[in-house]
Amino acid sequence: MSVLIDGFWQIDLYLFKLINFDSSHSVLDVLLPYLTNLHNMPFFRYGLGPLFIAVWIFFQRKRALRVLFAVAITLAVSDSFNYRILKPLIGRERPNQQLQTDSILRVYGPKSGSFPSNHAASGFAVAYTLQWYYPGLRWIFFSLATVVALSRVYAGVHFPSDILGGALIGLAIGFILKEFIFRRFNIFSSSRRR
Repeated sequence: MSVLIDGFWQIDLYLFKLINFDSSHSVLDVLLPYLTNLHNMPFFRYGLGPLFIAVWIFFQRKRALRVLFAVAITLAVSDSFNYRILKPLIGRERPNQQLQTDSILRVYGPKSGSFPSNHAASGFAVAYTLQWYYPGLRWIFFSLATVVALSRVYAGVHFPSDILGGALIGLAIGFILKEFIFRRFNIFSSSRRR
């Protein structure tokens, strides 16, 4: 078992260095850390995000509200399960805590556990929920979730296994919510999805 764990760690470390060190580029050094924290940026949180939602609600009215309600539930379940339960239970240290090097690009030094990546879990859970309502846009939703997840490794705050685990957990959460809640209650249905 120890050999298996050591082999897994070596693969994880190799992929981390490949993404975090070997794939570095000056444009990505600015873009990806910015993208990974977009939800905390005041112009997005208080400007662009609410504006997008307002326009969406204006054009799609009840359908947009139903989708937003489903997305809010998805985020709440994903965040509660991953951040409040799994991270403390597993207690894996982040790369900036495990690796003794100054060359890791760091956006900030989070103190919470590393596994699973909450960004990856929430991103993939929301992408799964959104693609149920808008199947023609699924490649956009999953592409965005993937880029955000990889930005966490590039920014040095997660290992690749953290984002892979988070993505799988997020997909499972999205699937469970869709099958056992969203499909069963009319409040989540829309004229295009019954």
